[in-house]
Amino acid sequence: MKRETYSEDYKTVRICYPPEWNFACPSCGEKVKFKYADDGKLVHTLKGPIYQVINLYSCSNLMCKFNQIVFNPCPRFDYSQRTYGADVFRHVAEEFLVYELKPRQILKRLTKKYQLKISKDTVRRICDDILKLKSLKIDEKTLEIIKKQGYILLGFDGQDPGGDAPSIWCFMDLISNRILATYKFDMLDYKLLHQTIEDLQQFYGVKTIGWVSDKQNLITKCHDTFYHEIPHQYCQYHFLRNIWDHLEALDSNTYLSLKKTVNSLDIHTRSNSALIFFEGLGKKSVREVFKGVDKDLQRMIKVRNKRLKDLRGIRLFEELSEYQNRMVKILDDKDQTLRFTIILNKTSQNLKNALDKVESYYRASQELIQYFQQIREAFGNENTSQKDKRNIIARIYEDIFIKARKDDPKLNLADCKSFLPNKKKSKTEIMAEWCRL
Repeated sequence: MKRETYSEDYKTVRICYPPEWNFACPSCGEKVKFKYADDGKLVHTLKGPIYQVINLYSCSNLMCKFNQIVFNPCPRFDYSQRTYGADVFRHVAEEFLVYELKPRQILKRLTKKYQLKISKDTVRRICDDILKLKSLKIDEKTLEIIKKQGYILLGFDGQDPGGDAPSIWCFMDLISNRILATYKFDMLDYKLLHQTIEDLQQFYGVKTIGWVSDKQNLITKCHDTFYHEIPHQYCQYHFLRNIWDHLEALDSNTYLSLKKTVNSLDIHTRSNSALIFFEGLGKKSVREVFKGVDKDLQRMIKVRNKRLKDLRGIRLFEELSEYQNRMVKILDDKDQTLRFTIILNKTSQNLKNALDKVESYYRASQELIQYFQQIREAFGNENTSQKDKRNIIARIYEDIFIKARKDDPKLNLADCKSFLPNKKKSKTEIMAEWCRL
């Protein structure tokens, strides 16, 4: 279904060729050329609907197998041509395989925690897909596509839920965008990962022409030990999105706390029918008298994150701080015995207390977003060579690691484990995860 490219109902993301590949063909290394963009597709993710538009390319080498097809090796938001995001698939896989929940329980958690509009039948179908993929009894369509294609551009990722729970790994082909298998591991090292990949290749009976993944230690060690002849690329967009998600989770401590305070203020919750006497105004409701203030505050909390650019917690903190400071200046010239002044004083103090409570989260988010924008700028600078980019990013991460070690002298990257974005994680833990990635 063709939709408007931009809408307030969803975010539009155009998926271009991975910048770090320098428009090189994954098969022969020659330049690829842009052919056209697809019609777009609405994908329902845990973070809301995304209108995914994919730019498609072909190899300029007439002798290359990629000359006769259009493709884009960048990972997408959907999975296996479905309308729900890969993050939904991974979440259901974790709930189903690790915590052994039933589809109706998973549905309840998806709708309550993420406000995701999804049916019980869809959740049940995803669970069926997971069972098939877990046992490698995939649908015949996927096997037919991979056999006809003749190769796999392997994309894979593992997520550790934390604690003693097993990790869930998902393997997919980035040309056909079909999921190849899912695995649950109680313990995984580079040797077991190697055996898993060998089993996949044997099952599909085709060769692997490239890898796309993050930089987990066991992945790089597996590649360098067993597959050093196969090109291995790190997906820049998904790498940035992974580190951004941790920053977004930390920032939510600021936003959610301030939003709760604003919505619980007396000037917002007091009944309109409860009238009290205001000097010079007579009997009025608190909400009527402070309607302008409440409107300003409600407008502030409607702020949204701008993915990879701006955090709503930081913006809300700064706007509320400035607004509260203006309240203080106004109150200096007011008669402190007046009813209006007493209520405004109370409102101002409640805001000040809330701001003080989350200031440490705000400053932590501020520090991390500055690092993030340095990393993003380094990746996106088209005038910088790959070698210079690596050097710049290495210096940024060295600075991040030094800062993290100051907070936790015992920090050792070799001991760091992947974890899902979680607002309970500290700034130091997030910085360590960034360095691990």
